[in-house]
Amino acid sequence: MKKTIIILIIIIILAVTLIGGFLIKPSASSVETCKSLQNSSLTHIDNCYKNCCEKPYFLKNKCKRFCYLIN
Repeated sequence: MKKTIIILIIIIILAVTLIGGFLIKPSASSVETCKSLQNSSLTHIDNCYKNCCEKPYFLKNKCKRFCYLIN
């Protein structure tokens, strides 16, 4: 009985880690896109701001800090 509970906990931890990885990856790629557009025209930076900052709440603060840096 204890072994099954431990196995279930491990599976749940792995699932959360995988899901978290998929949620964070788009943010990282948009940050890379932002970096490549950093020296571009203002319109591109505005688009970058929208892509980077219009994220779920838990990603917003990191994105806003980044967007303020490039603006």
